[in-house]
Amino acid sequence: HQRNEKVTPLPLLRPNPANSLLKLNLNGSEYDKFEMVNTMGQRVYESSLIKLEKDEYIFDISGLSEGLYLVTLTDSKDLSKFTRKIVVAR
Repeated sequence: HQRNEKVTPLPLLRPNPANSLLKLNLNGSEYDKFEMVNTMGQRVYESSLIKLEKDEYIFDISGLSEGLYLVTLTDSKDLSKFTRKIVVAR
């Protein structure tokens, strides 16, 4: 007996650790907001994700200090969230 649930592919963030650029591939997922928070809970980067043909975004993170960050992707209704740890190292 099969379930008819839609399986959403997970977004891909790379490289990790990152140096100056962080690439995001949504893999067909429906997120529209990108946010990075440092270990003190301060938002250090925020961007709207406007749907592109390639589903890929590149963020310039060269202005961020080395360290650990949480990247959170959310949808417009705040119903779906995707969070990953990213290390910035140079």
